[in-house]
Amino acid sequence: MLFPIHPDTPQCKVFEILNTEVLHFLEKSINAKRFNQSLFTSFSDGLTKEKFKGLWNVLPKTIPERQAIYQQIFNAQDVCSFFNDTNLALPLFTQEVHDALKNLTAYLYIKTKDLADIKKQAGESIEEHYQNFIMLNSELCWICGTAQLSQNRTDIRVVDQWRADYDHILCKDTYPAYTVHPANFIPTCHICNSKAKGAKNLLVCPETLNRRKAFYPLVPLRNSCCTFIKTQIILGQDLNDSMVNIRLAFAKMTPNIENKIQIWDGVYQISARVTCHLTTHFYEKVDSQLRANDFNDFQAQLERHSRLPSDCRKSEWSFWWFRLYEFLKDQDNDFLLKIWNFLEWKKNDISKKKFCLQSFIFKNCYF
Repeated sequence: MLFPIHPDTPQCKVFEILNTEVLHFLEKSINAKRFNQSLFTSFSDGLTKEKFKGLWNVLPKTIPERQAIYQQIFNAQDVCSFFNDTNLALPLFTQEVHDALKNLTAYLYIKTKDLADIKKQAGESIEEHYQNFIMLNSELCWICGTAQLSQNRTDIRVVDQWRADYDHILCKDTYPAYTVHPANFIPTCHICNSKAKGAKNLLVCPETLNRRKAFYPLVPLRNSCCTFIKTQIILGQDLNDSMVNIRLAFAKMTPNIENKIQIWDGVYQISARVTCHLTTHFYEKVDSQLRANDFNDFQAQLERHSRLPSDCRKSEWSFWWFRLYEFLKDQDNDFLLKIWNFLEWKKNDISKKKFCLQSFIFKNCYF
């Protein structure tokens, strides 16, 4: 996605255990005559077992049909392969089995993952896995680079720290076989997870229903697009109008990467979010960051701010403002002079408005 993930980033052990339990249950169900404890490894939670029973009740009656369901899921455990090979078949079930599997895995994800027995077996909680993730990567959302995942607090135990929601890379409604698969999880910010992506399908084009390639962020691929992204500024003609119009641009790339970037941009609505923010806050941000005294100083400050900042993966929007300064630094003097005049005009316009407001308040308070 935007930033690459560290190659040593571990998968969550809690989900490894839950996924293994689902596979074990389906394998043991192939020849089983009745629903009992022999279908489980060491499960003791009654409510979770009831959800498994719901799946048991809709499994086909014949051994070959049950075997086929198990093999479909077992042979498709390499999640990242689906993102680079459109010919690989994803697990497909009858509606009845699909709904029961969805009901079961959703319950495992929402409820069972927090049980003390599961955490004990895993040797970690999801909160501990999250802390390992941000320690190797950063607290900034790796998809958009615009928001923090969460905020840690001093003198608070790891298991009690806040954490970001985990996004299902393959949406759980469409792909219930991967709802608790450890290779299908990564922490993301609230906007990327709940607002932008929601239940969108990364692997299928909604218009044509054709399979497509997409970025898979975790090991072993760790795809990212930060090196390809640029920004551009288009100047308007009238200072009273929207003089600065910012848009994203992309460096030359292979068609494969270009298609993946288009999917990332479309699913997470990156361009719309970033261009709105940069355009809306252009004056205030440039003025407060550069604090230039004159045009020559403005050019010098642009040169300094166009270097990759050390906090680009830690501070919200830092990467995007760096790309903007990088673009400005490469423009000619005529272009930069127009930008400088716009900043100066904006500064004077704001000063006049403040003066008028203060005068209005003074008159109404004292006369």
